[in-house]
Amino acid sequence: MQKWFFILLGICTLNACGQITNTTHTMLTHYNTSKPQTIELPKILREVSGIVFSDGIDSVLFAEQDEFGNVYSVNTQNGTSTLFNTIQQKGDFEDIAYNQSVFYLLRSDGTIFSFPKKNIVDKAEIKTFGNLLPAYEYEGLYYHSIDNSLYALTKTIPSDKKNIFIYQLPIQSNGEPILGNKISINIKDVENLVGKKITRFNPSAIAYNPVDQQWFILSSVNHLLLVLDKNWAAIDYTILDAQVYPQPEGMAFDSKGNLWLSSEAKNQAYGKIYKIERR
Repeated sequence: MQKWFFILLGICTLNACGQITNTTHTMLTHYNTSKPQTIELPKILREVSGIVFSDGIDSVLFAEQDEFGNVYSVNTQNGTSTLFNTIQQKGDFEDIAYNQSVFYLLRSDGTIFSFPKKNIVDKAEIKTFGNLLPAYEYEGLYYHSIDNSLYALTKTIPSDKKNIFIYQLPIQSNGEPILGNKISINIKDVENLVGKKITRFNPSAIAYNPVDQQWFILSSVNHLLLVLDKNWAAIDYTILDAQVYPQPEGMAFDSKGNLWLSSEAKNQAYGKIYKIERR
């Protein structure tokens, strides 16, 4: 009897180890998130939210401050930051996108602001697009050049705990977005990929990898980085180390397909930007 007890115990232990290995998978196909290059940001950017590149230039990254809609230019070599522009509005600003000399800022209530890429912007040049998206909480915004559309990512949907939604917003000839298709991602599919139940999946950023033609979605609350194919099927993931990435909120890809993440300071002295080279 004692012999069979230890055999059964060994089998259970092996099964448990298999489950743990599955749920701690931390290696993407082309990215090693455990060893990023790190840039410390100035204290004014402790609450950095979205980040974006513009015009194929990898030496400058534009970062959005969470509370005021201020946009800073950040030197990707040394972290030197300069206030580039501001829409002079308080609010919970979550992400930034760029298209043909125009920045788009996303507020958490789904309101989108746009203004031209220049250092001094007249108030008349700032456009506001409210009541465009359904009344949810939003945290991610991305401009996709392939179909000339913005993609707005929901963070929470009070009436639906089984899905997250992404709304396509085609850009019209006058530069204004309109509501297009709704994309649903079933959280159960994400759980099947990760191998465990996800009690909270509140995405904070969305970006498209132009080299591998894959969508990346970042969920800060559980440090989950999810990869989807171009048809929005979940295909890979990694769990980011919370000691390295305290509060990851922003994400972008440069022209070479290198992955960039930004993290609010949280309990640390500085917000940070991370470069994960594509290998």
